[in-house]
Amino acid sequence: MDGIIFDMDGVLIDTERMYMDCWIIAGRELGIDNESVEGLVHDCIGLSSNDTRALCEKRLKGRASYDESLKRVRDIFRRKRIEEGIPVKTGAYMLLEYLKTNRIPMGLASSTSYHTIEEELTQLKMIDYFKVIVSGDMVSEGKPAPMIYEKACKELMINPEKTIAIEDSINGLKAAKGAGLKTIMVPDLLPFTEDLKPYVDEHFDNLKGIQEALSNGELLCGL
Repeated sequence: MDGIIFDMDGVLIDTERMYMDCWIIAGRELGIDNESVEGLVHDCIGLSSNDTRALCEKRLKGRASYDESLKRVRDIFRRKRIEEGIPVKTGAYMLLEYLKTNRIPMGLASSTSYHTIEEELTQLKMIDYFKVIVSGDMVSEGKPAPMIYEKACKELMINPEKTIAIEDSINGLKAAKGAGLKTIMVPDLLPFTEDLKPYVDEHFDNLKGIQEALSNGELLCGL
């Protein structure tokens, strides 16, 4: 195994559930039903900022302004982050520390903007684990296009075919597979289902399970 590349939201940190809650609150204020909001958030998982905007504007047309909705969501999110902190996924620090100790190169490939990645990972003291960070605003095509993973592998100077991506979304899994990586799914808002099998080499309930498998000498994805 040459290295491991992580997604961030929904894999390392539990922000996707926070954003879902924030969108539901904002939607309620704007008169949008919970079912519509939940469907929209699910479909946006893993998309770049530009692709998210395009989808939201299409779905919200005639009901609410995307910019006003996003501003309200971000205001709610900032308040929740101050009051509750950024929740970290089970086993995240254990896995990162194990990989660091065993000198396995780590990268991050996230659709989130670099500013937000830097801010959140610095706050959580995670940022120094990653040799390379590729954000959604660094590539011209976001997930599910493979560009973000291709760039991460190139900058890490590792072979995609000997590299594992850890993802939680269908868009992320497609991006990693398209770039030639092996994939591990750790389900978050999106559960593992049979129709995801073409994009998933292995799946674990949480990151702790991955760390335990590595500690026990098990091969991940045949690597």
